[in-house]
Amino acid sequence: MLLRTRIVLSVLASTLVLMVVMAVSGQMIVGQVEARFKEAALEGKRLLWDKIVAGQIDAMEAAMSSVTRDREIRNGLARRNAAQLWESASPAYKRLSTGGVLNRLQMADLEGNILFSAPDRFQGKTQRQLISKALSSGKIVRGIEADDNGRLYMQLTFPLLKRGKPVGVAVYMRDLKGAIADFKKGDGAEVYVVGASGDLAYATDEGLLKKVKPRLPAQGEESHEIYHFGERTYSVTTTPIYGPSSEPLAHLVAVDDYTSSFAAQSRVNITSYGVAGVVLFLAIMAFVWYIKRAFRPLEEAVATLEGIAQGDLTRQIEAGGADEIGKLQNAMANTVRGLRDIIHQIQEMGSHLAGSSSAMQRIAA
Repeated sequence: MLLRTRIVLSVLASTLVLMVVMAVSGQMIVGQVEARFKEAALEGKRLLWDKIVAGQIDAMEAAMSSVTRDREIRNGLARRNAAQLWESASPAYKRLSTGGVLNRLQMADLEGNILFSAPDRFQGKTQRQLISKALSSGKIVRGIEADDNGRLYMQLTFPLLKRGKPVGVAVYMRDLKGAIADFKKGDGAEVYVVGASGDLAYATDEGLLKKVKPRLPAQGEESHEIYHFGERTYSVTTTPIYGPSSEPLAHLVAVDDYTSSFAAQSRVNITSYGVAGVVLFLAIMAFVWYIKRAFRPLEEAVATLEGIAQGDLTRQIEAGGADEIGKLQNAMANTVRGLRDIIHQIQEMGSHLAGSSSAMQRIAA
């Protein structure tokens, strides 16, 4: 194998190894960028959800006086008179629900018995954590919790006092429809609340979720996945919704149409790989051209030596440059000149001997 071929193959092999290393490094960098993007997407949706929930509960807290200042409500709750409580609390419920403050209003006595519930007329013992915490602490308690029928509500639970002594608690309740509508408005995604059992509790576009069918993580875990359906691409972000004791209650699922962003990213990737391929091809072609040009004087010198070896002493080796191949050319040129001189001297000596031999023959004759 020619030296030039070996050099070219060595460079090509080194280039391929470099390409593999660069590709692996590029994939690692892309992976890190995607991981940061996923974390940023998850964090952004968590913050938006928390802000919306806090804002809606704040609105309920601002309207507590509608109940806390109503003497008839407190008297009915103190006497545990459900009929009196219904008569006195119903106007407050109508006022608050009409104003968009809440969807349900409940009141419980000191033992946790629901004595008033509107618009439904649920009555009975409850084990809800927010009510228990408000009764035991005597403070306002807020959060998301399932009602006694298992439906999730944002809830504001606060004590009701009569002459400075607690007589029970009131519970402002608001479903999550408004929250997910605000989330969609702020984020642009279709939003869903999926319960722990996998049932769909709230949705802005139920059909899209059935189409995408995302794989949800375990309760309390987060995920960010990409799904492809024909020409459409969807980004599905799942974060947990926590209860009063930080226990996971459900999944908050946000589905974004990621088609444009994914297509743009794909074009950038294809362009990057295409440019890298063209640059590599041009670099290889330039190297091959350079090697061929660099070895041309050496090939000419070898051809000259082969001609001289066959007896053609007219061949000339041109002087080279200052690099290694040029020095080798100069050395070969000096060798050829020295060889010509030796042959010329031999020829002269032969001619001289021939002349001496002729003279001796004449003398002898």
